[in-house]
Amino acid sequence: MTESNYGGKENITLPTTEQVILIAKEAGLILEGFFESKNFDIAPKSGGIDVLTEADTKVDVLVRKRLSEQFPNADILTEETSKGDYMHLKDSSDLWIVDPLDGSINFSRNNPHFGIAIGYVQKGNIKLAVAHLPMKDETYWAQESVEGAFFNGKKIQVSKTNDLKSMVISCDWSNNPEARKKLLDILGKVSSQTRRIKCSGSPVADLCLLARGNIDAYIHPRLRPWDVTPAYIAQKAGATVTTLENKAWNVFNLDILATNEALHNELSTLISL
Repeated sequence: MTESNYGGKENITLPTTEQVILIAKEAGLILEGFFESKNFDIAPKSGGIDVLTEADTKVDVLVRKRLSEQFPNADILTEETSKGDYMHLKDSSDLWIVDPLDGSINFSRNNPHFGIAIGYVQKGNIKLAVAHLPMKDETYWAQESVEGAFFNGKKIQVSKTNDLKSMVISCDWSNNPEARKKLLDILGKVSSQTRRIKCSGSPVADLCLLARGNIDAYIHPRLRPWDVTPAYIAQKAGATVTTLENKAWNVFNLDILATNEALHNELSTLISL
């Protein structure tokens, strides 16, 4: 750890990737235990669409505790503690954003496609991102000071697919009715022009798949900051990440279009028709 004066905030403790990976893996052990036992409480979240499991809460407590111990002056935003009004944190120069369990419905239905995401953010820009998929023993990370993105210690790159007809896209179903309509409109435009569209239930896991080249694009019309810190991992692996209108993106934008570099403009144009 090192200390610096960044953006006017004094004595910021800058993280190392190793510190964050250790926290993510410790959290992963909690998720593994609940997942394998199939013995945990489940409650509906407000709106009745998404769910909150006992595992979400336990991991949230652990990760916040570890971050507070190691980075006592930092702001922390997590899915489970957010009260809805967090946009003032866009100006924070020392912010952790955490999703303790992305893919809670998958988790609750014994589907291993879920993960933990921890991102370090300064003024809305991600500087470090770690994603851990415990049931697959997969850890992804990227950091501003290190070239590239990594999966279990090996450098990764996005796909080289350069033809829309060969493109595999992933998306996710929003809790918001207007966002659902928008997604259906987008899918109507791209479904006949691309090879496959998947809806897998975990933006964190899917953005990691984009970084590895397993899919070619990820689309979502309405996400929260904790859902998308792994977009930075995809960026460092060569992805182009913008809003759906092909404008500059940061972690506080609601919508996202993340693709391999070769097809971004073509897919963006198709979406905008």
